[in-house]
Amino acid sequence: MRSGVLGLDIDAYGAEGQAAALADFMEAAALRRQSVTFSGLEEAIKDHGWGEIDNGLFITGDEQMDRAMQWPDRVRSLIMQRASILGANYPFRIRANALQLKARHTRKHSSYERLLILTIAHSWGYSGKPRPDVLFERLVVGALKNAGFRSAGIGTGTRASKRFENALAEAGRQVGISTMSSPSPVRRSAKDEKVDVLSVVNWRDPRPGRISLITQATVGKSGSWMRKLKEPEPPKWKNYLLEKMAPLSALAVPHHVDDRHLTDLLAVERGTVLDRLRLAPLLGEVVDGEPDMRAWFDRLDIEL
Repeated sequence: MRSGVLGLDIDAYGAEGQAAALADFMEAAALRRQSVTFSGLEEAIKDHGWGEIDNGLFITGDEQMDRAMQWPDRVRSLIMQRASILGANYPFRIRANALQLKARHTRKHSSYERLLILTIAHSWGYSGKPRPDVLFERLVVGALKNAGFRSAGIGTGTRASKRFENALAEAGRQVGISTMSSPSPVRRSAKDEKVDVLSVVNWRDPRPGRISLITQATVGKSGSWMRKLKEPEPPKWKNYLLEKMAPLSALAVPHHVDDRHLTDLLAVERGTVLDRLRLAPLLGEVVDGEPDMRAWFDRLDIEL
């Protein structure tokens, strides 16, 4: 991976995110008005020698090159799902067998683009400050606020205090609830107890039974998502929040989680998944650092 170059990389997001990485590359090129055709993508896939995958694992053998012909169809399917779910919020269209930026750009389109660029920035070596993971935590806070929650960042990238107990108290103050003054049990080396965003729906009375959501936000590769989803511990957080009912749990990622991987993540019943398609329509205002990241993206050379 060369500095200053956005090149086609099927493994940029890990084994379970290969089709999404190809789709994102096509979108990035279109955003820079360098449209890639599906036939061009097919040729590039063949040139790289990438074969077909199934559930994130390569199938190897004599048919590998023939099966590469199926990749454009899978990528097209992901792009069409994005367009179907996001509707007017999706900034691209398929014309003449190529992915193109819509002629009329609107504010609704920019939210999707912000998450696309952040995903690319993390995977293609952006070194600016704040880091992409910190920016993403802040974007998730804003998105959950727009979803109707009272939300506060409690991850190490967004909070003011380095001590977990102080960070918990401050997050509680921001969302309007009382929290355990000396939270326990807490790991000796705890920084955030594996939660980046605290959100609540607070009924207008002091009785227990509020709806709480603890969210782990990550920009990591797809292979880490199951582990990250399982990290928050709702029973422990029930005590931290002085509640009778354990909070719900969520994993937030800036990527598009394809249907097979989403089904696998939800099957363990440890929480829901907030991916790019769910977060983009909810994003709040641009946060500090995003304009610099966009400027970095606009300077990249696109190479198929």
